[in-house]
Amino acid sequence: MQQLPAAVPQDLTLMAWSFATLLLQNFPLLTAISKAVVKRIAEYEPQDLSNTVWAFAALGLRVKPLMESISRESLRKIDEFSCQDLSISAWSCAKIGYIDKPLMDVLAVKSIRRMDEFPAQGLSNTVLAFAHLGYCYRPLLE
Repeated sequence: MQQLPAAVPQDLTLMAWSFATLLLQNFPLLTAISKAVVKRIAEYEPQDLSNTVWAFAALGLRVKPLMESISRESLRKIDEFSCQDLSISAWSCAKIGYIDKPLMDVLAVKSIRRMDEFPAQGLSNTVLAFAHLGYCYRPLLE
């Protein structure tokens, strides 16, 4: 675990994603990963951000410093998000009950603007995420 702070974002993301895919909750390792992610968050690409938040959400882990850091960086890079990144981010927030109003608003706005680009499942997952959170962004639901 001593090497984690030096790991590149994609490696940290893949480690977290792998643990989530296998449903393994190695809390010491996941804690170390989350701390390393927070330290290097500015280096994260949109796909790394959405995959990291998905991994922790899939394990049901709501790590406040990690979520706050991912939210801030996502807001900075939101224009680079793919439809899949938008959908995964919304789903992940819903899965762990995390509401960051500025992030949810911009996820909704960007999803609306790109609605024609979303595959049906991505769009339904995004709307479902907002509903699950009880977060009513009217234009998304109209």
